[in-house]
Amino acid sequence: MNMDEVTTPKKALALYLIPVVFLVYFVIGALTGEIRFPGRTGIQGVSALLACGFPALWLASKVVRHEPKINLAAKTRTILAPLIMAIGVGIFFYVINEA
Repeated sequence: MNMDEVTTPKKALALYLIPVVFLVYFVIGALTGEIRFPGRTGIQGVSALLACGFPALWLASKVVRHEPKINLAAKTRTILAPLIMAIGVGIFFYVINEA
């Protein structure tokens, strides 16, 4: 395993913090009825729930890339993590365009 990708628990906390904060913001926004972004109208309803997929998949890509407990080869990590992130970004832009 490439040690650039697998990290220690302290570094993992820093890597996972931003996606977790976004996930909490999106979930709270979806549950209260609207996710707001500066300069745009808010995302409501089913679109808001779909938007929660972006930070969830962002977090999943970070976990796949850096978590030593997940037994994956380095090559698999380098392919799978960006693929998961690309799906999350795709969901986000789909939701933004639908709103």
